[in-house]
Amino acid sequence: MAMSDLPDDDLPVEIDFSRAVRGKFHSPGMTFNLPIYLDEEVEIHAGLVKRGGRRDPTPIPA
Repeated sequence: MAMSDLPDDDLPVEIDFSRAVRGKFHSPGMTFNLPIYLDEEVEIHAGLVKRGGRRDPTPIPA
């Protein structure tokens, strides 16, 4: 699906940023903990490496 095919009925024609505040939610030194979802095969491989307490040089299957 191309971007032009997506409906944009709920978007305003113009967005007013005149009262925006730069850096309002910025916190220096903050870290992000983003969830990562892996395929089952990759998850199993990563779990085996973790339990073994070593780095496995074998490549992760694609």
